[in-house]
Amino acid sequence: MSKKLQTILIIGALALSSAALTLAISKSYSDRLGSFVNSFEYLLESIYREGFAENSRTVFITTDLDEKHAQAVMKKLSYLDKKEPDIPIDLYIDMLGGTGGEMLSNFIHSLGSPVNVYALEYCCSAGTIVLAATTGRRYAFSTSRIIVHIVIPITGPGDDETYDPIEQELSVNRLFWESFTLLPSELYDVEEDGFYYFTAEQAHEFGLIDEIIETGRS
Repeated sequence: MSKKLQTILIIGALALSSAALTLAISKSYSDRLGSFVNSFEYLLESIYREGFAENSRTVFITTDLDEKHAQAVMKKLSYLDKKEPDIPIDLYIDMLGGTGGEMLSNFIHSLGSPVNVYALEYCCSAGTIVLAATTGRRYAFSTSRIIVHIVIPITGPGDDETYDPIEQELSVNRLFWESFTLLPSELYDVEEDGFYYFTAEQAHEFGLIDEIIETGRS
């Protein structure tokens, strides 16, 4: 823990003690005191859990990546990028999917800092999109499971008979995977959503990752 962070925590603790002494004078403020204490404890926990300590350039995604969560991750990445441009950021992923993968992936490409991505236990769907298309190194642990989701959109007939939204979506989907991986072409010739499971070794073979981190005892 840095000296700066220690100083902040000490000052915060002193402020908490002073507030507790002042509010304890009147019982009518007990609820307010409890709320203040809870908020302060949450702040300390957040500093520890989220890695907000000085010079930390590590971000975690451990829940499904919807648009709201993707925006929160983007804010963290943007802050770290502006703080120290061109210095790598490490992004650790353990999730079963979501809808914010392409948005987060595109945002990562707008940053000056390269983003290294680590697939932890499960890296699925949206997570694999972020992993495969990141701007830094791509890692998976030897016990990681990596899942590629080829999406077939569901849509009704449109007024323009010359426009086929399903065909366009498949073309974009295929262009993405061909740009960042070495997946075999037959994976794209599907009539319904396809889920393809890869071990770390297979993910490395098909260009989804650059390096395998061995786990277990040597």
